[in-house]
Amino acid sequence: MSLRQTISDDLSQLLHLAECYGNLESLNQIVQTHQCFKVRLPLVGAFSAGKSTLLNAFLGEKLLAVQVNPETCLATEIHYGDTEVIQLVNERGVVCSLTREQLKDQSFPIKNNVLTHWVDIAIPHPELQKVPELVLVDMPGWESGITQHSQAIDGYVNRSGAYCLVVSAEDGDLRESLKRVLAELKIYNMPVLLIISKCDKRLPDDIPALKEKITQSVTDVLGQSPLDVITVSARKKNIAGFTDVITLVNSQSDMIYRNSLGIQFENWLNSTIKQINVLLNQDNLTLEESRQACAQIPEELVTLKVQLQELDQQINDIVPFCSDAINRNMESSLTSQLSSLARSAMRGGDIDGIVGCALRQAFLSGVEQDFKPRIARTIKAFQNVNDLAPTSLNIQSNFKASEQGESYSGVFNDGLAVVISKIASLIPALKPFSLVIHGLASIFVLNTEQQYRQEQQLEEAKQYVLDILIPQILSQTRNTVATNLNQLADQIKQELNQETERNVAEKQQALEKLQQDLQKNENEYQLQCQQYQKDVLIATDLLAQCKG
Repeated sequence: MSLRQTISDDLSQLLHLAECYGNLESLNQIVQTHQCFKVRLPLVGAFSAGKSTLLNAFLGEKLLAVQVNPETCLATEIHYGDTEVIQLVNERGVVCSLTREQLKDQSFPIKNNVLTHWVDIAIPHPELQKVPELVLVDMPGWESGITQHSQAIDGYVNRSGAYCLVVSAEDGDLRESLKRVLAELKIYNMPVLLIISKCDKRLPDDIPALKEKITQSVTDVLGQSPLDVITVSARKKNIAGFTDVITLVNSQSDMIYRNSLGIQFENWLNSTIKQINVLLNQDNLTLEESRQACAQIPEELVTLKVQLQELDQQINDIVPFCSDAINRNMESSLTSQLSSLARSAMRGGDIDGIVGCALRQAFLSGVEQDFKPRIARTIKAFQNVNDLAPTSLNIQSNFKASEQGESYSGVFNDGLAVVISKIASLIPALKPFSLVIHGLASIFVLNTEQQYRQEQQLEEAKQYVLDILIPQILSQTRNTVATNLNQLADQIKQELNQETERNVAEKQQALEKLQQDLQKNENEYQLQCQQYQKDVLIATDLLAQCKG
């Protein structure tokens, strides 16, 4: 039986524990997430890679539009439902119902462009009924840039069991934009499934070699083989293996649940068990001794606050080391793509994608591989202080930036301003970089107007990127990186203080209840202790199930 089903079966026992020991509000928050739990499988790929056609073939009908405007296309989530419901949704909830005609026409009544919108489709499909916790996500395709890249990663990486990379056989290999996605998924250690689409566009004898080539390209970027590789021809209704892919991802749902909600239930149960143990009075405190222990809590908190201040300073000391490491990663990443930057700039190509992804990956890898481990080790050492210290924290890294970056004295081109504004509006973290990226593009637009030989242009472009533009980018990102890490550190310190206060309040509440118990007559006290013993066994058993 899955952990989710176990939790569902045991909800009444959890609610009983919460009502008896005062943790009902925190439990309700976890239960709400539990009841809405789904595992996403985003299908990502270039525009016209065949994602929507593949999903239509799987559903057995032309539900999704296959010829769309990539500028207006929305992510579309498809899952099982007893009846068909199509809705436009944003982070605030359901916006409105949609008809099939609106879905095919991509006619979405979006009034607030600031919010991220997507389409939610519930459909009574027999194959989806077999995997009720799974949501297929048809992501908008893209040729280059960073808009859909960020939506695919930021919106889904923490809610997905795997990513499904769809590569057209017509392309022959991975496009650079998809390599950047894979590089970022590698940071999160996210499994990837590979689907080679449109195989009817190639000779059957060419498919094995093509499959091997694309698989090797994915492996080279990820550092490991794809979870599975299948070849399809959706237009020919040849999608054998896609159902197996869905089943494979769905089999990961319990592991994903354990790593997210299972840990939250585990922490809640640990806190509850700690309170019950106080009430069981394992130290055989007398009424007077329990009063003294309760009276000592404020003094313990004062001591702990002093230790928290020392921990705050240790966290502050981590920031500059990690900030320097991230900036070195950024410089290395940009320098390694010197030729691509220069060529793209000369030809009006994907400058925003190259620079934007380099910056994202450098920051995220720095946070995941350096900042988080250092913080975790520091907090772990602090957790051994006493029973009032925080026992767990969930460190989330959101890369946000100030509204205004440092100015850049470049020549601005109106056409490029539109491209840059799209980057900055989608990823707040890139706002400080937008002027630099814009300046980079505009310089080379001017250069290409001059009648230099191509090789001479390329060398001059490389030299300009290396000597001037990359240092300018780094000079602006340095402050942004430090600001973001400091914001993350402040968030961690705030959570540490909040959990400490919560632990103190819970211990004091338990000691006060113990004093009430100690004043009862012997029969009442024994009956109450028997109930505590039953409850601690229930909580301990549930905890063991959460730990698997």
